[in-house]
Amino acid sequence: KLAEALRAKAVIPLYSAPPAPKEPKDKKDGKAKPAEASGNKAKKGKQNKSGKSKIELQEWEAEERPGGMMMIKREFKASLMTALPEDVKETYHQTRVAFDHNRQYIMLRAAVSILLITYMYFLSGLPTKLMTFVKHCDRVAKSLSNPQVMYKVQGRDGQPILVDDYYKGYQWIDKHTPKDSRVMAWWDYGYQINGVGNRT
Repeated sequence: KLAEALRAKAVIPLYSAPPAPKEPKDKKDGKAKPAEASGNKAKKGKQNKSGKSKIELQEWEAEERPGGMMMIKREFKASLMTALPEDVKETYHQTRVAFDHNRQYIMLRAAVSILLITYMYFLSGLPTKLMTFVKHCDRVAKSLSNPQVMYKVQGRDGQPILVDDYYKGYQWIDKHTPKDSRVMAWWDYGYQINGVGNRT
């Protein structure tokens, strides 16, 4: 009986597919136009109305990102190209194409690059200056990463001298200023004033 009752009942679908969109008809011949074509024309019309040209992404860009130096460069280049006459722009593009594809120009650019690298490496003294700069950066990095309130130096007589002026100054602040006093100093001294002088 239960099976017969279920068969007798009408089955109502839970989901029904939406009706297919009607294609627009052409007024001239009465034929329907493809939906994609009409959508593309609508998009093109929007682009023409806005007057903004599509931005060509560079090889390192994944999407258009407004702001920053790249946007400033795009705006400057667009204004510059708009101000230039057509013959100047055509000459510029032809020159760029020649330098990028002409074999003679490519060989000339390679020769100039080789001469420049040879001069910088063998004649200009750049490797020596570069090593001096690297050593200086290494010394400065080590000194900045190892702050000290006391350090030793060599005196004129060759004997080591302990320089503890900073430490004595912080001790003086701790002994001769109120406990709730505020000391104004440069930010890097603030850590030592707080840790050694017990002041903020």
